[in-house]
Amino acid sequence: MNDMLGEGLYVRGPSASTASESMHSVQRPDAISPPTRHDPTAPASISHTMYLLVERFFNQAGAAPGGGEGSQRRKLQLERAFQYSMRVLRSRMEAAVLPDDTALADTIKRRLIRREKSMDKAMQFSNLFQKLTTKSALKNKWACVYFLLAVSEQANRLPGPDQHEDSTLFSIGLESIPDAGTEKSDSCQKTTTYDGPSDASSRHPPAGLASDTENTQYLKTWRTDSNTVLESEWLQDIVYVFQGIDGRYIKYNDSTETYIIDEKVQISQPLRELLHRLTELGWLYRRITSFLKFQTNQAGIGLMAQSFCSAIQREMTDYYRLIAILQAQITPSDDQKSASRPSLTLKRLYVWTQDPLQRLRVMGVLVDLCVDDRGGELLATLHDYVHHGDPFIQQFIHHLMTDVCKPFYNMLKLWIYEGQLDDPFDEFFIVGHPVGKEEDFWEVSYSMRENMIPSFIEPLVAKKIFMIGKNLNFLRSQCGDSEYVIMSSQQGQNAQGFEYGNYHTLRDMINKAYTATTQKVIDSLLTKYKLMEHLEAIRKYLFLGQGDLIQYVVDEIGVALTKPANTLFRHNLASSLETGIRMSNAQYDDPDITSRLDVRMLQSSPGDIGWDVFTLVYQLQSPINTVINNTAMHLCKKISNFLWKMKRVEHALSSTWKPRMRLAQNLRHSPIYHDLHTCLLTWAEMNHFVLQMQYYVLFEVLECSWDELKTLIASKPDMDLLIRGYLRYLNTIISKSMLGARKHKDEPPTLFKIVDVILEFREAQERLHKYGTALARQEQKANLDFRERSFDISHIHADGDLLPEEDGTESLENIRAELNRGAERFREELSNFMELLAEHADETLRALSVRLSFNEYYSTGR
Repeated sequence: MNDMLGEGLYVRGPSASTASESMHSVQRPDAISPPTRHDPTAPASISHTMYLLVERFFNQAGAAPGGGEGSQRRKLQLERAFQYSMRVLRSRMEAAVLPDDTALADTIKRRLIRREKSMDKAMQFSNLFQKLTTKSALKNKWACVYFLLAVSEQANRLPGPDQHEDSTLFSIGLESIPDAGTEKSDSCQKTTTYDGPSDASSRHPPAGLASDTENTQYLKTWRTDSNTVLESEWLQDIVYVFQGIDGRYIKYNDSTETYIIDEKVQISQPLRELLHRLTELGWLYRRITSFLKFQTNQAGIGLMAQSFCSAIQREMTDYYRLIAILQAQITPSDDQKSASRPSLTLKRLYVWTQDPLQRLRVMGVLVDLCVDDRGGELLATLHDYVHHGDPFIQQFIHHLMTDVCKPFYNMLKLWIYEGQLDDPFDEFFIVGHPVGKEEDFWEVSYSMRENMIPSFIEPLVAKKIFMIGKNLNFLRSQCGDSEYVIMSSQQGQNAQGFEYGNYHTLRDMINKAYTATTQKVIDSLLTKYKLMEHLEAIRKYLFLGQGDLIQYVVDEIGVALTKPANTLFRHNLASSLETGIRMSNAQYDDPDITSRLDVRMLQSSPGDIGWDVFTLVYQLQSPINTVINNTAMHLCKKISNFLWKMKRVEHALSSTWKPRMRLAQNLRHSPIYHDLHTCLLTWAEMNHFVLQMQYYVLFEVLECSWDELKTLIASKPDMDLLIRGYLRYLNTIISKSMLGARKHKDEPPTLFKIVDVILEFREAQERLHKYGTALARQEQKANLDFRERSFDISHIHADGDLLPEEDGTESLENIRAELNRGAERFREELSNFMELLAEHADETLRALSVRLSFNEYYSTGR
């Protein structure tokens, strides 16, 4: 034990006072008197024992009592050592380890083995320590042994023989520090000496000792000057760092965004690493609180972002509670000071903060990721971490999402059951738009933002959510059915499942609401607003399905439509249409349907005739115009104009057949008979083409597409499918009718070019007919008995003598050239059209090419 004691004195922890009490029986040498003055701040027994202990160490150091100047210096050194020892006892420092006898004994034995290179000293210590544990005189054996170990360690750190003048004081391990009540100058020092022995009742420590607060402050100053920081000071700094506050030795560097330890402080590398690990908690705290402050000061951050900040703030409440506990551990109350409990250390603090550190790490990652997100994007970012492999992170994010998603589910519930958007900060994945026209309500009023759809909602479910609200708004604003919306709102008051984590219940609820609202909308359109009747009317009147009415109109106004467009009046044509309705089976249709049919004259250009500007229109109102919208009506007009053009060509060809045949028979022996016969052959080709195209379009295109549309409507689709289905019906007609097919991109559609060629050929044929009529009249004048024969010139309809005698041959050549050119152009365009049909992917169109050339007439090159 004496080998461990050495020559030093190093007091550590409150157990030092206990050790000094155990040495109360030490005999005081007679050479030096005990203290004669009373210390009011310390018990007499402790002060007396400490004085005797210090005096004993001085005697062991070889300082013999003497007289004169040496004796005076020795008394001064003894007094200073005694004062320093008392300050150490009053410093309230504690040991940095837990009191464990076995661990302490093992530590001492290992050090003895390393120092002595032998097991002898270790075995000797083990025997002595075993005997010590059996003694009952000492109450705190661990403190005594630990004190001796500390003294031994201090002795090992003593400087060499080159000493200060107070060599005796340094030799026993005590720093030569100035007295608390003295000046720095030796000449001005005021000391208190002891006059020798006195009775036991007057043995007290010297006066002039500083108070407890002054002693503590003095020790702190002394340790700072010597670049040594107590663990309690590190703990206080770390607790400050945990709160985002700079400590005394640890401060935050804004440029590097890290915590930096004061360079003047000398610490070991393990301690430095431990402190840096602990500062991570403070760094995360600063980052999180900075995010919360930024979001709070930002205007219009949104309800979901506010919920996220609130949830983070609630999670930080536990962290604040931990800070309060740690602060209480560092600065214990009087009751806690007197209690026997382990003190807080940096290592223990590191262990305690692991769970909060993990939470703050997760929150730190989240705030970094979500700093620019809002609404559904924020929810999607948070939800991605629910599928993390760490169960702790899964549970933490799930708990966080429960709070953050509440505003979203409130918006969702209001939209599903009332069709209302309560989104003041534009966070929902559905956004409303102002509507200009009623027919644009469905397409324009609302839209979806896919980037705002939370990732825990599937795209198909999000689409159904979107459709539910649109259906409710459509019923309320366009169909005038507010009762159904009110009933839906009442059902939503008791709805369950609008919370995070209950997705399956929510999905089932959405499917039911989607089916119910969709069926209600379709039923309302079909029953109350007669959607099928309107679709049928468009097919019959605009697409020429009502044959008797269309034929009557053509026969009635066909001649008028051949006149210049600027000479026609709409009311005259409308009157003929109304007459046709009364004269055909259309009179049995619903008057509301037939009243919507009207005549419209398009904008005319110079040279246009009535056929170029005439068209039929069908007027629609809300909500039917939602299904048959502007796009659909534009396609309907395109199809109707094409069909009317085909009808015009058919009427033109059929109306000229009889006159042409009669003229050819009467001019059988005339020089122009060959021309008339050639025209009739070309006419037959054109008529064959027109009839085949009409049959194909009216039956194989229109009727088949109509059956598909009726099948779609019978399946009760939603509004989007119904609108797209009708547009697909119209586009199918256009595609299968080859209305847009062309040989070259910069040319008009080939089919329209063929129709124009036929009309041009008809005009040339009309000129030939007039020429033949004039020729027949000339022959009549030359032959007086012409009337006695079977040929009757009165049956030939002609507008006048078109063949002047002086240039008749030249006019016939011009007509022949125009007819030949028209026939060649027709065959050329028809050949191009058949090539397009043969290359088309649709089988029905390839079959049409076979029908047009059923005897391979055009394929032989004739």
